[in-house]
Amino acid sequence: MSLIHPTRPFKIMEVCGTHTAAIIHSGLRDLLPSGVRLVSGPGCPVCVTSADYIDGVIIAAKGLDAVVASFGDLFRVQGSSGSSFSSKRAEGQEFVSVYSPFDAIDLARNNPQKIYILAAVGFETTVPLYALILETICREGIKNLKLTFSLKTMPEALGWLCRTQEIDGFICPGHVSVIIGKSAYIPLFEKYRKPFVISGFSPEEILTAIQEIYTQLQTGFYSVKNLYPSVVENQGNTRAKELIETYFMKSDGLWRGIGVIPNSALAIRPEYADYAINIGEHENNLPDGCHCAEILTGQSTPDNCPLFGKVCRPENPAGACMVSAEGSCRIYYENR
Repeated sequence: MSLIHPTRPFKIMEVCGTHTAAIIHSGLRDLLPSGVRLVSGPGCPVCVTSADYIDGVIIAAKGLDAVVASFGDLFRVQGSSGSSFSSKRAEGQEFVSVYSPFDAIDLARNNPQKIYILAAVGFETTVPLYALILETICREGIKNLKLTFSLKTMPEALGWLCRTQEIDGFICPGHVSVIIGKSAYIPLFEKYRKPFVISGFSPEEILTAIQEIYTQLQTGFYSVKNLYPSVVENQGNTRAKELIETYFMKSDGLWRGIGVIPNSALAIRPEYADYAINIGEHENNLPDGCHCAEILTGQSTPDNCPLFGKVCRPENPAGACMVSAEGSCRIYYENR
């Protein structure tokens, strides 16, 4: 496959961390014309989880003498004071890593004398799972499991990027697109007139998506294109969206490194509030010298951060982008 050489510099954002990993692992950036720049976006849920959320979960757990269940890659994300789930576990608080969020239900069932908090973080991909957990604990009357939510929605973040950053086109997040469908990007396209291309995760699929964006940019005929039709449907996963709608409602969301994006988060509906602990997120603190904000918004790359590979490494991450396997800094570091 030959790429069309751009007539002007293009800046294309791959939003999803899994896409970033595939691009770096396969060396796709080295195959592109010099006038084409691929930048990473805010498509890693751990990376955009605020310091306030980490602080709030730690405080809630201490106040309730509760056990916190969380995905393992959230353990090293630092709060505003540098504390993390890992550091608090080392101090004696109970934090357990779970492979699936449903493990928290088993923990609560098997240990009714203990209170459990599930740190529920993610995008549209994982929100249906949390809805199913709420459905289960409501049905079974499980009282000793509470959820703390930091759930983000991608279309609003893409809209914010269109308004504030110079991005020519987007490789849309594949996993999120399975849930929300091609139709979710049409309002963005109609408002901002940029290419939005849904792609799979193989190097060939990503390269095809890049060429599609090139072609649209050069011809001026922009559209939403689904190049992942085997799993992404026009309306997405209707059952998953119904579950989300049942238990959650739109709210403003605080994105680490970005700030508040209106209507970019999901809050639990009032009728299910007894099953959740509200974590107020107000601050967006980053370590001194950390470039996570610029990296998450496509303004910079990890190797331009003064902390990268020095004080910020996977074993001792200063910024959240170095924590998760889907974080840009972690991906760059492991493939440097």
